[in-house]
Amino acid sequence: MNRELVENILTVLKTSTDKNVVIKGLVKLRTDVVKDNDGIVLFRVAGGVPPMVRFLNKPHEKILEVALSILGNCCTDEESCKEVKSTYKQ
Repeated sequence: MNRELVENILTVLKTSTDKNVVIKGLVKLRTDVVKDNDGIVLFRVAGGVPPMVRFLNKPHEKILEVALSILGNCCTDEESCKEVKSTYKQ
């Protein structure tokens, strides 16, 4: 997956009010992007970490579940882990 596609999915996640669309985008990111180190770095560089941290405040169980899974994968990358920590403090 390329950076532009990841950025497009992130844009949809940031703007959509449809929970099903959000869940579908999150699952796509989890299964197709953050599955290996290259994908995690791509996700981080595309600006994916801050939106995932913001999803931690969503009361929807499935959104929370997938966002936590994505962040868990991201935290295997040291730079992503630092970004999660700095974003969460804000």
